[in-house]
Amino acid sequence: MHKLFAQKRGSGAGWVATGAEVAYDESVGWRAIGSKSEKATAAIVHGGVPTVVGTWQMLRFSAEREAAVIKGYQEGWSIPADIRSRLRRKHFRLTARDLSRL
Repeated sequence: MHKLFAQKRGSGAGWVATGAEVAYDESVGWRAIGSKSEKATAAIVHGGVPTVVGTWQMLRFSAEREAAVIKGYQEGWSIPADIRSRLRRKHFRLTARDLSRL
């Protein structure tokens, strides 16, 4: 489960960075359009959506929620359905990096 949360937090951070970069490009960067209102609208639409998606994903798979899910599982509660449905075989596979941490 640690791998799933780390993967989702990382991809969420990527979405946020992409959204910020696109918003910058749309407002003052090389893709900037003529008027200020067009720049603002383009920056909000094209940059805001990935930023919101990334932020939502980072909050949904935060370290605090990971700790709460793991603690609940250790106490006998089931893993929440939204987490359980995302778990795949690759999240349980041991890699050389995992073994070096033992």
